[in-house]
Amino acid sequence: MSRRQNDKAMKIVGYIAKKNGKQLPAHFQNINLEEEDGEKLSPSFMDLFRTPQMRKHTFILMYNWWTSSLLYQGLIMHMAMAGENMYLDFFYSALVELPAAFIIIITINCVGRRYPWAVSTLVAGAACLITVLVPEDIHWLKVILCCIGRMGITMSFEMVCFVNMELYPTFLRNLSVMVCSSLCDVSGMLAPFIVYRLAEIWRELPLIVFAVVGLVAGGLVMLLPETKGKMLPETIEDVENLHRQENLRDKIIYLHVQT
Repeated sequence: MSRRQNDKAMKIVGYIAKKNGKQLPAHFQNINLEEEDGEKLSPSFMDLFRTPQMRKHTFILMYNWWTSSLLYQGLIMHMAMAGENMYLDFFYSALVELPAAFIIIITINCVGRRYPWAVSTLVAGAACLITVLVPEDIHWLKVILCCIGRMGITMSFEMVCFVNMELYPTFLRNLSVMVCSSLCDVSGMLAPFIVYRLAEIWRELPLIVFAVVGLVAGGLVMLLPETKGKMLPETIEDVENLHRQENLRDKIIYLHVQT
């Protein structure tokens, strides 16, 4: 219906009612199936870059999809390559995904999306950087730091999935996820080359790359609007208004603090 295809929408609703053994309510049956005035809202690739805020969202999300996959897969490969027992090290790092899921559930409802997402990405990048500074003979500390990094990037990976959907209007939502998440596949292909080729120069060099990439990604997240408690946008104009509402709220808070 958001794309002005009411006839198709009614067929789907009728099919759902039939499968559930229900009758469509009278007000559904009386809906005028004529298309509303105005053009059909058909998704276009260029719509993702047409307006300033949409363009900013798209570039930041593409980079964060790329970063999340690179760090997630890269840390797993690096632990297997540099660890004393790759099976145990992988098992330890996999354990942190369970608490990461619980932290996400708690924080997105209490705090919001933007700050937990940014902090988790920054933690992943910082953990990679600190791991480089730890001496080789303190292997247990390196494993702990890599586990913290994997927990952070796991949270980031899961956050980018649903925040991506909350930042785009209905008719562009599927296309935006498809385009932005395609960068995830690109970094997945690059991860083995970054880990194993750079490790031939210096074994910790991949971690430095991961640290820089992760810290930049965490900073970029702060440029996105908070979507907690906001209605999902229906049009491109709604997306542009998300930032206007953020700026207005910040001005009100600033004036309140000053007074």
